Amino acid sequence: MANILVDKLNIRWGSAGFGRDDWRFIYRLVQKYNIRSVLEYGCGLSTELLYVIGLEVLSLETQERFAKLYKDFNVVLCDYDEGYPAFSRRFDLGFIDGPGEAERHDRSKSVLHAKQYCDYIYLHDYDLYQFEQFENDPAWIQCRPYKEAHNHFFIRKEVLL
Repeated sequence: MANILVDKLNIRWGSAGFGRDDWRFIYRLVQKYNIRSVLEYGCGLSTELLYVIGLEVLSLETQERFAKLYKDFNVVLCDYDEGYPAFSRRFDLGFIDGPGEAERHDRSKSVLHAKQYCDYIYLHDYDLYQFEQFENDPAWIQCRPYKEAHNHFFIRKEVLL
């Protein structure tokens, strides 16, 4: 990792909805499943933390102010209504924490996109039309029971076979 990124860090715990317990959960997933690449939906504190531990991260951001704030990181500004870009590669983990709830109460497009390109999917928040994208989908295993809290995790079934 280039030192220039470390110099650009702005880690501030508690400034948004992603906190220490969330990070502990993610860090354990990274270790357990040998995660090396992350397709992140919505950049912020998690972006910085993922970079600090040496992961390859591509963040898809729908708000220009956050894309500008993280311009030194690998961030692509996207229009949620127009859809996310297509990729010719796969990522280990889809990290879905965007678009932000204040911006939009629907993350279904983020989940559908991540399901195309990722083997593991982490949903930070509850509701926001995220879980419906996994209902009755035999290709995915829910690894943590749904509850109105943070940190939900799904694995593509074929990864376990």
